[in-house]
Amino acid sequence: MKSRLFLFSFLLVLYSCITQQEQDPLLSFDNALIHHGEPLDGNGWYVNRGNFELDTLSTFQGKKSLLLFPKSEDTLKSTNAFYYVDMENINGDSIYFSGKYQYSDADSTQLVFGIHQLDSQRNNVDVSYEPVKCFQEKEWTEFSVKASLSEQTDNIRFYIYSHSGNIKLRINNCQIKIDAQPLAKVVNPQYGALIDKTFDTGSNITLGPLTSPMVENLEVLGKVWGFLKYYHPEVAKGKYNWDYELFKVLPPIASAKNKEERNNLLVNWIDKYGPVSEMGEYAIKDSSQYSRFINLDWINDKNIFDERLITKLNAIKNAKRSKKFNYYVIPYAISKKHIIFEREREYADISWEDQGFRILNLFRLWNAIEYCFPYIDLMDKPWNSVLKEYIPRFTEPESKGEYSASIIEITSSIQDSHGILIEGYGTRFANFFPNPPSVLYDTKAATLGYLNSLPVQLIRAKEGEIVVVSSHIKGLQPGDVILKVDDEKVEDIIVRLSPYIHASNQAFLMKQMLPLLLATNQSSLSVTYERNGKISTEVFGVNGKSKEDPPAYPTDKYNLASKNIVYLKVSENKSSEWIWETLQKNIHAKGLILDLREYPVGDYFGSLNYFLFPQPEEFIWFSENSKSMPGNYICTNKAKVGWDNPDYFKGKVAILVNEGTISNGEYCAMAYRKAPRSKIIGSTTAGADGNIGSFHLVGKIRFIYTNLGCYYPNWEICQRKGVKIDIPVRPTPEEIRNGQDVWIESAIKYISEEHN
Repeated sequence: MKSRLFLFSFLLVLYSCITQQEQDPLLSFDNALIHHGEPLDGNGWYVNRGNFELDTLSTFQGKKSLLLFPKSEDTLKSTNAFYYVDMENINGDSIYFSGKYQYSDADSTQLVFGIHQLDSQRNNVDVSYEPVKCFQEKEWTEFSVKASLSEQTDNIRFYIYSHSGNIKLRINNCQIKIDAQPLAKVVNPQYGALIDKTFDTGSNITLGPLTSPMVENLEVLGKVWGFLKYYHPEVAKGKYNWDYELFKVLPPIASAKNKEERNNLLVNWIDKYGPVSEMGEYAIKDSSQYSRFINLDWINDKNIFDERLITKLNAIKNAKRSKKFNYYVIPYAISKKHIIFEREREYADISWEDQGFRILNLFRLWNAIEYCFPYIDLMDKPWNSVLKEYIPRFTEPESKGEYSASIIEITSSIQDSHGILIEGYGTRFANFFPNPPSVLYDTKAATLGYLNSLPVQLIRAKEGEIVVVSSHIKGLQPGDVILKVDDEKVEDIIVRLSPYIHASNQAFLMKQMLPLLLATNQSSLSVTYERNGKISTEVFGVNGKSKEDPPAYPTDKYNLASKNIVYLKVSENKSSEWIWETLQKNIHAKGLILDLREYPVGDYFGSLNYFLFPQPEEFIWFSENSKSMPGNYICTNKAKVGWDNPDYFKGKVAILVNEGTISNGEYCAMAYRKAPRSKIIGSTTAGADGNIGSFHLVGKIRFIYTNLGCYYPNWEICQRKGVKIDIPVRPTPEEIRNGQDVWIESAIKYISEEHN
């Protein structure tokens, strides 16, 4: 009998050990860093209500517990902890959240365990939860919540929430599973793309003299390689280092003698990755929800491909792909901390002289824009023609400088004011150009590399004149119109440098150009200028670099307070309390000037959102790249500003903009224009609204550009055009000479007019 009892007890303990889940190291509290507030630094535990401690006394399986208890001053007696998971690149159908909880000192406390799914803009997608009513105390008990994973979900909060009671709640042994797979396995997958090291030390590719047939072969290969990169279901899963797959086929395809040989090589290459086993549906179901449609008609071009190849390419186009995950699709950044796209390897130690990697750079860049840029249809030069144009320049550059200049020029050709090239790990050279600036000295872009310039600030005047707005040298004064630099006409310098400036429009191009006009690599600079109708030429010594700060616009002389006008410069980093107090104190002012001529900082948007609007209003649409059909951008969010508020600001609102108004500044201008008595005053803005994305080019170069579409409602365009101007304003040389701020003057006039 004793032996039977012993056996039974042994089996019971064994069964308990087998059924008890091992603690997930990602969710364990033993070494957890608990964050306060909202997620900023990625996956992990966050507490945004109540107090918490890591409990080493009330443990489970010897592991620390998370102890939650309400703050004494909290009348709601609530606590809230959640584990945040970025789901943007995680695919699946089902979600499971479980764990153990124990509590004491409960007094009719409501406890909720839940799964909160949100989209890319952190709007609600779905909430699943399990409520529990708590009394007095309870020993370790299991909780569990299940949900279906939505296609729209980009992040999830697995949360524990309590309210209405002085509970001491302990949490332990939490588990999160996606399709029955532990979270650790899902968030840290091993991709085949990272395993292949075949060409880590060099491509060993030398094609020989470039011929016309070779250029055609490379153009076809570049387009097919890019199409497979984003559309082949096995490549999209991250199974292959697609850079190195290119090197394996590049020499024979580039050297193919005719179309038939090239097609045979392409067919054999595609067959390596197996047949497409699952077919999906490549279909735009509601075209009114899309801002961009990629043109893939070229895969059916019988002048390029035979029937076999056309059939295979169409099968790949129509293959079933995940709607949640595509390894190479470039994401847009939610914040400035998340702008690096690591899946494009940088190959930091590869020499610029490696021909294979130079060609890879061109193919990677061209296809990234083709499949991951929302505004490809707005370029002046058709993007489809660019690949062939740059093949000779990347394959056989005359020098390192010419190669660098070609990278600058092709990235500038997308005409995007967000465009920035950064070399190294955050090291920024003059105007963010790759490689030491000296490599550009023998190119048309030489001025871009110059490190010295006159300490003079320039501005573009009303009729396009380049005018001195401030000067720290004798000989040049505010209002002087610059005509020539070192005997080269200003307009000729602008034409020469324009191809190398990242700019959506002429206004922002000139903003970027102005610091370069008085730049030199010499110790002196000759400047021809006009003052009061008289033309003069002087030679100035140069021994440093001019500050590139925007012109200062003093407002004191306009006595705005005496006119009952409030002025807020949103580029000044004021505290939320200061902004709130200022707005409340001036809620009955006659007018409010919002100066957006520099990049916004601080909490102006949140505070103004409270004060400016009587009710919510839709002001902007966002479009996001499709993971399953890359290159097609679909509307994912129609954002609103304001809330129901009868006590809103009822004075006039003047919103000041110019070429310095970019990105978040344009977003804010579009939002503030929804205020009932508002006008946008100024000149063309930078024309680059929407979140940025980035990807590596070979050689420690990173390219940053606009990656999220941003539109007025009904798809009206802001990109390249800038925000819509109500009252156009730009100073004349005489007004600049007089120190006038014509933006402020126009705002005062608008606010002072009684009839509107």
